[in-house]
Amino acid sequence: GLLGGLLVAGLGGGSSKTDTKAATDTSLKLTVQDGLIAGAKVYRDVVDAQHQVGVTDANGQLLLNSALTGSGVLIAVGGTNKDTGLANTLNLKMSFAGGMSASSVMTPVTTLVTALLDSGSANSISAAESSVKQILGLSAQLNLSTYDPMAASNAGSADALALRKAGAQIVQLSTQLPDAEQFFSSLAHEVTGSNNWGQLVQSENFVNALLADQFPQLSADQRASLMAGIVKDMAALGAVTSPDALSGAQLNAAHLTVALHQDTGTDRSEEHTSEL
Repeated sequence: GLLGGLLVAGLGGGSSKTDTKAATDTSLKLTVQDGLIAGAKVYRDVVDAQHQVGVTDANGQLLLNSALTGSGVLIAVGGTNKDTGLANTLNLKMSFAGGMSASSVMTPVTTLVTALLDSGSANSISAAESSVKQILGLSAQLNLSTYDPMAASNAGSADALALRKAGAQIVQLSTQLPDAEQFFSSLAHEVTGSNNWGQLVQSENFVNALLADQFPQLSADQRASLMAGIVKDMAALGAVTSPDALSGAQLNAAHLTVALHQDTGTDRSEEHTSEL
């Protein structure tokens, strides 16, 4: 992917002056969200101990001890969704270029932005963000890597609700499939050719294609059963009208998922419901 060849720089870099400033500078705060994700390990570019930049606290936040320079991607692994109590099994991502020195927010939607870059569907972060904002119906001026949909200042915002609902739908879809990377690649290609997010994620054709790719062993009847359940979940999450109702809808979808996958022999419940 495009990001694989990007410069890896500045993990511990910066002058002593920068490091001193960063230690007390809340502008270098990273928040990891699908609901707040506590206890997520955050890495730069590669998921290994050498590239770990920290772990999110109980509020899903991490103060970076130095500015990040160059271009790359931050990856959050594991942790628990504070709103639902569900284990986070999706590797959340956020791409950056020209360094990262401001407060940033990593969400399932920034993960989708990264997928557009990785799949070649977009050739820059701004182009990827534009495609995602367009399909989600978000305000064009939003910066998806700094906008905080859970901040009190955005509580009544249509943008915040749309972003959080789309995030919940992305997570619900991805946790039902064995290969999240393949899912995001498929989704990225669809996003650039579609102009209505709700129609896309509730499309029987799209969901059926995902299932055919990832569960070739299923019979047509089993796949149809799974597809109907997923489409129903997508519709329920899409119908949410307030942030307060979102975590309940997510929990309900997660419970339904476990039963559905047990029925169809594709049970992955131990991977994503260990906190239930």
